[in-house]
Amino acid sequence: MEIIFPFLYKIRRPSCEDGSHAIPHPLPSPYDHGESLEGLKSLVDIGVTLRTFNKDDWLFIASFLNVHYVYEGTARQREDMLLKDDLELLMNPPSPKGPMATGARGPNVRLRQPLMVNPDVFTMDAVKYKL
Repeated sequence: MEIIFPFLYKIRRPSCEDGSHAIPHPLPSPYDHGESLEGLKSLVDIGVTLRTFNKDDWLFIASFLNVHYVYEGTARQREDMLLKDDLELLMNPPSPKGPMATGARGPNVRLRQPLMVNPDVFTMDAVKYKL
């Protein structure tokens, strides 16, 4: 199975954090980012292929809708290229380097423990201190 998408929801994209976008926008919380990224990685773990939209996908949609669409040199083309690079970095982060490096994480290593909450006493403080 292949999932093709034109954007990432509730994920902190590297290109958003480094200012590559012309229009800045709010970043999702670290908690939302972790949950969403973990979900994407779990899809890959079970064999789902993830990829971003490209020129052929947009032209297919335009053809299907019988509309004229110019892709080359547009903001959409730039966004698609940034998104493709972001997805690659998120799914395959570079190995840590330097004196504090402990080695690359394996593909099935969880970055944090699941949140265990007693529903009778759940507060936002429980989320804040578990991140």
